[in-house]
Amino acid sequence: MIRTNHPLEEKMTLFWHNHFATAISKVKSVYLMYNQNQFLRSNALGNFKDILMGITIDPAMQIWLDLAGSNKANPNENYAREVMEVFSTGRGPYTQTDVTEGAKAFSGYIMNRTTGAVTFDAARHDNTVKTFLGNMGNFGPEDIINILVARPETAANLSTELFSYFAYANPSAETVSNLSSIYFRNGYSIKAIVEAILTSPEFLSANAYLGKVKSPVEFVATAARSLGATVNLWQKPSKFGEEEQTMNDMGQIGCLAFDTQKGNTTSLEAALGARNLHGRGCFPHFAQSCFTWNEITSFYSDMGGAQSYLDVRRYPQSNPWLHILVVRALLA
Repeated sequence: MIRTNHPLEEKMTLFWHNHFATAISKVKSVYLMYNQNQFLRSNALGNFKDILMGITIDPAMQIWLDLAGSNKANPNENYAREVMEVFSTGRGPYTQTDVTEGAKAFSGYIMNRTTGAVTFDAARHDNTVKTFLGNMGNFGPEDIINILVARPETAANLSTELFSYFAYANPSAETVSNLSSIYFRNGYSIKAIVEAILTSPEFLSANAYLGKVKSPVEFVATAARSLGATVNLWQKPSKFGEEEQTMNDMGQIGCLAFDTQKGNTTSLEAALGARNLHGRGCFPHFAQSCFTWNEITSFYSDMGGAQSYLDVRRYPQSNPWLHILVVRALLA
C-alpha cells in the first residue's frame, strides 16, 4: 500500500481481505495466505460471482471455515453460514434450514495439505435434492453461489459496505438502491459500483468530508506516503513475535522503519514494532508508545474533545484526535 503505483487496487485488496477475513493463526501457511492475497488483488475490481466462487475454493478459506473435508455423511455448516451472513446477503433472508441445505451443497471438497490443491470429489458430495432460499434442486457449490449473487440483499449489502468504505457510513436508501441497480445492470461488476461511488455527488458532499476514520493499516500507509518516508520491509525488529514476523515477510505490515529527515526513526521503529501492528490492537500500542495516557487525555481536553480516561483507552483507534497525536510523533 505504501509503494504501489496502483493504490485503488491495493485499497480494494484490503477491502476484500477484511470482507473475507482469514488469518494465519488457523491456516498456518504463509504460502496459502500469500496466494489468497494475490487472488484478492487480481480480482480486486472484478465480477462478484467470480470472486465469491474463487474464495470458496481458495485453500486458505477452505481451511479457515472447515470446508475442506466436508462430506455427505458429515457436512460442515461453517462456510454455508458465513457465505450468507458475512460474504453476501447479510443476516435476514436465510434460516437454519438454508444453512443445513447449503452445507450439503458445498460438501465434497478435499484438499492436499502438502500442495494446497483443492479438488471436488463427486463421490463425497451430497447428491440429493435440496431447498435453498426458496429454490429447489440437486444443488452443488456453483448453484449456491449463483443464487446468492442474484439476491437483492447481496446487492444492497455490497453497495452499503463499499460506499461506507470509500465515503461515509449509513448511506441513504436511495444511494443503496442506485448502486444495487448498477450491480445488476453490469453483471455483478464491482468495478462498476466503485466507479459509481467515486463519481457520485455523495462522494464529494459535506457528509463525506472527514466522514471516515482510517483503519490503523490505512493510517500508517497514508502517513508514510504523505511524509515521503522510505520503508525497509526486510528489517527484523528483535522483539517481533513469530506471527508478526511472518506478516512482515509477506509485506502485510511494512512500515517497520522510516528514513526521513523529519522523522525519529528509532522511536518510530519501537512504536511500530511494539506489538501486533496488523491486529485491531495495533493503534493503541502505537499511540501508547509515543505518549502517556495522561498526555492523550490532556490533548483531548485542549482540543475541546475531552473524554474519560476509560473511553480514550477503550476506543483509541476510532478517535481522530489521537490520529493527530500520532502525526505529531511522525513529525517529531
